[in-house]
Amino acid sequence: MISISMTGLPPSANHAYFNLPRGGRVLSKEGKGYKTSVSSFVTQHHQKDIRDVKKNWPYGLAIKLTFKDLYNETWPGKAANRYKKVDVSNRIKLLEDALVDSLGIDDSQMIAVLVMKEVGQVEMTHVVVWDYETEKMDNAIRQLRSL
Repeated sequence: MISISMTGLPPSANHAYFNLPRGGRVLSKEGKGYKTSVSSFVTQHHQKDIRDVKKNWPYGLAIKLTFKDLYNETWPGKAANRYKKVDVSNRIKLLEDALVDSLGIDDSQMIAVLVMKEVGQVEMTHVVVWDYETEKMDNAIRQLRSL
């Protein structure tokens, strides 16, 4: 099991990718910068973990994104919803791509992906990569919650 904690959050897909005028999508400047910084962080701080990753092996990915604020201050009343519109699924793709690149695997090896959000003092990204064949998802979730 690999546990990775980084300050900051992945940019939303709206900021990470740019739609080309004639069709197609490419990484924006912000997306390229984020992907480079995640890859650099993982390769710098998780060398042993990278060496232990198996090619063509199934993995699970659990992600916890910590936001400074998730609640609408004017709820109930003016705001229709208790929670701010913070779509966590919109932030997964670029993070997953950066992780698999730095781990040297293909994203097709991610058999399960779990994403959760919480409130905290500092915006953080916590990731647990677990061996889908030998480790239980419950253990990955417990590990993620403890980060």
